[in-house]
Amino acid sequence: MIEKHGSTALLLNGQAACFLGQGRYQEAHTVLQEALEKDNNCADTLINMIVTSNHLGKPPEVSVDFK
Repeated sequence: MIEKHGSTALLLNGQAACFLGQGRYQEAHTVLQEALEKDNNCADTLINMIVTSNHLGKPPEVSVDFK
């Protein structure tokens, strides 16, 4: 779909989810970085980046303020 229609944050998140399911965390991280460039406020991308960072042993680098 990406090759036919171009990449979107939604399609990139789907691809990253497939990589996560296969245990290919570095590939997922790379795809999610591209998704963040497309839309840095996408909740799915941020959540998937936290999960991927955790698997890679990196700090999530995400600040959440519940106020």
